[in-house]
Amino acid sequence: MAFSKLWICATLCSWMKILAFPRVELHVHLDGSIDSEDLFKICKARNLTLPTGLPQNTSDVQHYVEGFSGWHRFDAVNEIIGGDVASIRKAAEAFVDFQAKSGVQYTEVRYDPVRLSRSRLGNVSISEEDAVKAVQEGLMIGSRRHKIHVYQILCAMRGASPQQCFSTANLALKLASQDLGGVVGLDLAGDETDFPNAAYVDCMRHAKLAGLNVTVHSGEFNTSQTNDVRSAVFSMLADRVGHGYAAAQDVELLRELTRRGIHLEA
Repeated sequence: MAFSKLWICATLCSWMKILAFPRVELHVHLDGSIDSEDLFKICKARNLTLPTGLPQNTSDVQHYVEGFSGWHRFDAVNEIIGGDVASIRKAAEAFVDFQAKSGVQYTEVRYDPVRLSRSRLGNVSISEEDAVKAVQEGLMIGSRRHKIHVYQILCAMRGASPQQCFSTANLALKLASQDLGGVVGLDLAGDETDFPNAAYVDCMRHAKLAGLNVTVHSGEFNTSQTNDVRSAVFSMLADRVGHGYAAAQDVELLRELTRRGIHLEA
């Protein structure tokens, strides 16, 4: 028993030391990172009515979000914060507050500007550029308040047309900035199984060759997606691979990732 208590104490002390270190987070989704309390505050400020009526507490909002499955929970969050500059700014600020409390000193947060620009709940929309600028304002305010660095990555979504991918890439290029909260890269995200890399190769190469940092979600779900990781690296010229677990099945690919210094966001 004494040994067990000593081990537990040593483990807790080790974790406390680790958590005290400055941290970096390079793969986090804005619309997957806003808690129910902040979403409730935004609902109240916007006077949004959920399918069950006006939300009375955080539980009402949580039940609304949990009513969506899988990735569609991102849609639920965007319905609450999207299409409104003030709400987007508040959500971005709240995100930075959470990062600061978590000891994260540097963050690159990602989201889909197309989805963030509209809300059916609010029956409103704004331009994608206005949505990105609102995120930057919120990130900048929070970064200055906490004296940390938070930037943004725009997501082009699988399932959208290649033309939409180019539109998002060009928006990222237009708004690219090293200022706090600025756009520092482009990511390809979404359903890799039904929408593989091939349709988006030209878009991502365009973004990289034009000077953007490029991330590609690939090899996320199963071992059969090794070729997607390969095309992300060799064809799309990705600087980082989102997840990339399937690469573990290909020794030569792992060696090439190491040789190129490509970061697996795993």
